[in-house]
Amino acid sequence: MNDSEKILEGQLRECYGRVVYSHKTHEKCADLLLARHKYIKLAQIVLSAVVTGGLLTALFDFQYLAEYKQIGVFVTLIISTILLTLNSYTKDYDLGEIAQKHRHAGAELWIIRESYLSLLTDLHIQALPVEEILSKRDRLASGSRYFCESLFWASQPKQAAKT
Repeated sequence: MNDSEKILEGQLRECYGRVVYSHKTHEKCADLLLARHKYIKLAQIVLSAVVTGGLLTALFDFQYLAEYKQIGVFVTLIISTILLTLNSYTKDYDLGEIAQKHRHAGAELWIIRESYLSLLTDLHIQALPVEEILSKRDRLASGSRYFCESLFWASQPKQAAKT
């Protein structure tokens, strides 16, 4: 392997490493978002049940709960406010959708990653001329740039329409 091929190999390894890192980052981000999404949905269900129970207690006059009625109403008010906050958060940010976009990005990056690995293999076994490897590398780099730009815009939070 001559010097230009060693330099090309170094560059391909660098690009490969960056794509591997980005792929893993998207996968981990999707996992974290899905875990948070599940936790928030479970919290919404539990808090809704507690608020409903508190309201039923406040509406109906249970003699044995009379001394706790004011405390129950206050606790129900606080839990209801927490539930409102959670519902407002999930209204603007669909964590499931964002996680799905990260999964999709990871899948797309996996294809790019495998292409870089194939280029490295082709370079080592000299299956392709260096000029063709350079051409494929340039196409991968330009495709990756457009892919990453589209990911940036797709991951932006939903903006309210201004009228």
